[in-house]
Amino acid sequence: MSNVAKIAQISLCNARHCLETKNYGRAFSNYLLFLKLKSDESHSVFTEFALASKEWFEQLEEERRFEDLFKSYDQACVLFPNHEVVYNNIGAQLFRLGYVQEAAAYIRKSLLISPDYLAARDNLENICSHLVERWHFAMLNDRKRNKSYRFAIHKAIKSGYNSVLDIGTGTGILSLMCSSAGAHHITACDSSQAMIDVARDVLLANGAQNKVHLLHKHSTALQLPTDIPERVKLVVTETFDAGLFGEHIVSTLVHAWKNLLSTSPTGTVIPCGATVYVCGIECDTIRAKTRLLYPVLQHIDLGCVNLVCSTGRVGEEPYTTENLANICGGYKILTNISELLRVSFCNLCDLESLHKGKDWICELFLRRQGRLDALAVWFDLHLDDTITIGTGADSQSCWEQAIYPVSAVHLTGDPDHENYHVRKKDKLVTKFHFEQDCLRLTKCDLVLSQPQNVVTKPTAGTSASADNSSCHGDTETGSGVSVRECSMNNLPFRKRKVENDCQGIPNSKTAENYGECSEPENKTDYKENDKLFKVEHETCSSQLKHGSFVNNPEGNATYQTDKAGTHDITFTQSSDVQMEGDGNDVLFDMSKCSLKSSYNISQKLEFVTETSEIEYVNDIHLNKQYCHVLEKFVSDSEKKDISLLYITPRLSFLGIQAVKMGFKSVTMVTIEEHFPIIQQVAGVNGCEKGSVCLAELSALQELEMQADLVVCDLVDPCGAFRQQALEDLIFHKITSLAPSGKVLPVEVKIHGLFIESEELENLSHVTGNDKTLDFRIAEFINVFQMQNHLNIDLTTLNYTKLTDVTELLSIDLASITVETGPEVLDLNVERSTEVIASGKVTALVYWFEMRLDKDTVVNTLDARCHWKQAGIMIKDDLVVGHSQTLVAKVVLQNSCLDVKIIKPEHTNGH
Repeated sequence: MSNVAKIAQISLCNARHCLETKNYGRAFSNYLLFLKLKSDESHSVFTEFALASKEWFEQLEEERRFEDLFKSYDQACVLFPNHEVVYNNIGAQLFRLGYVQEAAAYIRKSLLISPDYLAARDNLENICSHLVERWHFAMLNDRKRNKSYRFAIHKAIKSGYNSVLDIGTGTGILSLMCSSAGAHHITACDSSQAMIDVARDVLLANGAQNKVHLLHKHSTALQLPTDIPERVKLVVTETFDAGLFGEHIVSTLVHAWKNLLSTSPTGTVIPCGATVYVCGIECDTIRAKTRLLYPVLQHIDLGCVNLVCSTGRVGEEPYTTENLANICGGYKILTNISELLRVSFCNLCDLESLHKGKDWICELFLRRQGRLDALAVWFDLHLDDTITIGTGADSQSCWEQAIYPVSAVHLTGDPDHENYHVRKKDKLVTKFHFEQDCLRLTKCDLVLSQPQNVVTKPTAGTSASADNSSCHGDTETGSGVSVRECSMNNLPFRKRKVENDCQGIPNSKTAENYGECSEPENKTDYKENDKLFKVEHETCSSQLKHGSFVNNPEGNATYQTDKAGTHDITFTQSSDVQMEGDGNDVLFDMSKCSLKSSYNISQKLEFVTETSEIEYVNDIHLNKQYCHVLEKFVSDSEKKDISLLYITPRLSFLGIQAVKMGFKSVTMVTIEEHFPIIQQVAGVNGCEKGSVCLAELSALQELEMQADLVVCDLVDPCGAFRQQALEDLIFHKITSLAPSGKVLPVEVKIHGLFIESEELENLSHVTGNDKTLDFRIAEFINVFQMQNHLNIDLTTLNYTKLTDVTELLSIDLASITVETGPEVLDLNVERSTEVIASGKVTALVYWFEMRLDKDTVVNTLDARCHWKQAGIMIKDDLVVGHSQTLVAKVVLQNSCLDVKIIKPEHTNGH
């Protein structure tokens, strides 16, 4: 053996030893030496080298040794110049570090090497989503909005405002409107390099490259005369979010008026101002995301913690956003709708006053009893004195509404305030504070109505009856700010149209029912004293457009198709639910799941978390399904000291429930932020020390244990596989499961159907130049279109079903071995399905059916669960006809799913 061969062999032995002992830096160095000496054997050590380099790169990142990190990147790429995994891993880490453009370059190299590498494709789509926000597509597809802006811009320029600054130009569409109107000088700026690149291509394609001066700068960094020769007469912008102020419009315009806009003669701004509205609403979906609904779960008490969402907390986002017109389950307006504030974008004094900080106190009167979940806020955008764009739920525009969750710390004045119950004729006194370009809800006090035998004298400027359906007078608040109530006969909200299940809802737009979304006849009535509550579940026949939910005593989900191709989906309760009557009335035994806790709010420890985590904890149906299976596992086990490995990135108390059911030890692998609340709940519920062990997800591969049961959360709330989920489960099925152990779920099936949906198209890409008033924009912005569309809600999406539901894949996780594990991570099959309705194929929407045991199935299409659905967009304009056959190739690489249509085939000679 030559000296070179000896050195290479020693280096390889050292590398493997260091990798085994987790000395990743030395392992990486020894692999480098071996590969330099034995480059022809690189393929034989790639897998172990990739592991060593990944761990070493993460260690360098944690130690902030970025110079060494980038040097290591170069070394890895020299040794493996044609390996897609190396470039993808580097790109993923660069993106995490904030080097977005560099990350995109590495991942594009990965895809050039292997165009079908799904992990790289998904990473590139994540980067594209970061570079170009998804709302760009919906906004550009809003033809009504585009025409309104064009009309206002043409009016202004024809009136002499012919020098323009386009702030936050995006694709450059407003600059093109200015150019077509005859503006003499146009400057457009944007702080995003990606958007500047798009705008440059758009201007060139539309022949305006010499008419618009494009700058990659924030408007507050522009200087005269370096960037703009002189002050402009017109500023055009649409830097607004759902809450109006979230894109820093106030500070932006203060700077513009002081430094960039003409003051003699006085310039102007499009839009010239806005009016903001507010009302109190009840909404089950918002409630499930923002507060803990079940203070006592099966076997455990959660009353010791006050679980609150981070929205509205100091240092966090002040509000979330929702499309109330399409929100799952609908909403009810509880109060009158009131004008909160007005702002002029053409008045520097008003803008400066606002920028320094200002409070608004707004009184809202309860029109009906209910549970106050949030304050909804939206606005009218006044482009000029005659043109207004509305953003309310009835506007059918690209806008969502701002949602300010109401928490217990906001709501005071009622002994029952912790349950957020409000009564008709009570009053809400809300206080909003504006500071640092942010409008926050700081107070929401509940003022009880006077007893009925007490006559109160109305104060000046207010209605004698808080239930007056049309109140136009000004209400003078404590701060001296005049708040004008909107007429209840002209509300910005509309009643959501729901088919079939909404009979008996009046159509008249009175104060008592306007804006009230379809409230199903099936309601939920809590009966707390005997610990029973009655739930008559909504059976929404429009769930799958002609599909329906029906009860099935077997406790699982089934699919049925009638002669006309109607798709029926059956979701049922777990076996611990008693069915009564005709199956529509479900009586839950709440003896193990009380709604009351012995703790008052002052005794609770507060934990602030994301809305998605609260929604997961509130998924009582999923929790009951798992508890049923765990209890059965304990009762069937012959062992006394049974153990559980539970892998989830979500905030979950299932591990603690497992200990109370009889598991001797539980190891929960989750994110570190969840450790304190899990430890607190475990301690309060009497778990023995050491019975619940916590480990970080990042240390998952380092666990050494033999568990009797391995449970893994496979699907993210967005509706797609969790990243690395299958790899995690398969790895621990092979390495961490006792010989007679079991994994949950035992089987996963992926179901899907092809649909046509204009709504989904408008959210995913610009559908044509007609939407952008014949300006060529679509071809350039659609480069950032994503193939994977997440968070689809089939209960509210408008779509046409083109095919019946098809089983795309079936994965038997219980039978996986060392030999078959890799095969499960790389599946490639063909599926065919008959077209039942002619149309253009927009997407394949899919969901998961996870079998926990022979009697228990969890389905991510079940509206009772927290999941949404996901879709794979079909980018080609494929039109299919009735009775054709769609043939699709379904690919699963690791935890990434892809579907490609091979061909539509005619059947029966058609």
